[in-house]
Amino acid sequence: MSEENTMRLLQEPSPHVRRKDSATRMMLDVLLALLPLLIFSFIVYRLDALKVFGIAVPAMMIAEWVFVMIKGRMPYDGEKHPFKEKFLHALKLYRPVNAVAPAVSALIFGMCLPPSTSWWGVLVGALAGIIFGKLLFGGLGQNIFNPAAVGMILTRLSFSNTMSYPAIPWGEGTMVDVVTGGTVLSGTIQGGYSSLMDVSLLDLFLGRTQGAMGEVCKVLILVGLLYLLLRQAIDWRVTFTYIGAFTALIAIAGIAIAGGGIVKDFDIWHFIGVEFLAGGMLFGATFMLTDPVTMPATKPGRYIYALSAASLTVLIRLFASAPEGVGYSILLANLITPVLDHHKVASSRWTWKKWLTIGLILLADILFIVIGIIFGGKVK
Repeated sequence: MSEENTMRLLQEPSPHVRRKDSATRMMLDVLLALLPLLIFSFIVYRLDALKVFGIAVPAMMIAEWVFVMIKGRMPYDGEKHPFKEKFLHALKLYRPVNAVAPAVSALIFGMCLPPSTSWWGVLVGALAGIIFGKLLFGGLGQNIFNPAAVGMILTRLSFSNTMSYPAIPWGEGTMVDVVTGGTVLSGTIQGGYSSLMDVSLLDLFLGRTQGAMGEVCKVLILVGLLYLLLRQAIDWRVTFTYIGAFTALIAIAGIAIAGGGIVKDFDIWHFIGVEFLAGGMLFGATFMLTDPVTMPATKPGRYIYALSAASLTVLIRLFASAPEGVGYSILLANLITPVLDHHKVASSRWTWKKWLTIGLILLADILFIVIGIIFGGKVK
């Protein structure tokens, strides 16, 4: 066989980004997209925001730096080497992306938390997120879980009793802390979905409500989403499949609730609007689900991945004891990425098996929703 006809197989770790620019450039795009939310957090939550981000960012960056220095240590050759030589040898492996990537994860992690989170909760969650969600898998490009999602889940599970969610209404040019409590979705656990009928959609859109720092102001999330789409820093298939499937399934749930007469004076359109704007659905669809490392490499795989995450989010919101399902659904969707990237499954071609998989996911989710609401007699 001639040299011209020889096929070369290149093996490399993820992220398998098919773009001309670098992973560092992509991370910088995400940082710029997060900037409006970061400014909003500092304006509204002030010192509390400084506490969260001031702890999370250095913690993840230092953990990444220590890992790279350990991984790049000089191999033993029987000779003594001065500390400076060993240090410089290990430092060669530290690249700009090793600083930018943990900073992005730390900002996303911090924005998933309420500003009242204790400093030790932020520190433990940040370190646990990057260590258990990333470094134990081999570092940059090797992890199967989103580090920010891992840290957020662990923090909320371990320190939820110390968290409160301040709501800061916008007055005539002033901002005053007036109320603390649970999020809008938390009220569905105690009061059911009738508690959502009085929630203002405009307040949810502008951020005049309780919630995590980066999740409350939907208009700024949409600004970041638009920037990332224009820069092609994220795959629109994942984002819009997740948002579209979530909205369609929530609409089906609303029809089932209205048809079953479970909630008195139920407004299905208001219900859909609240579910769409409340919680971290838009934030997760923009900044977490689109992580290039933890999502599948092929286009069909990404559709299945996003659809699975949306289905899990809806089921958790409707029936689980947790009011918010975005973080859990992202981690569970991360688990199926290695399966979708398996050499026997991964392909850019659409086959009947992939269409069947999508159909079965939708059918199973619709059946769970309808049966659970109508025959179960209640939601939550």
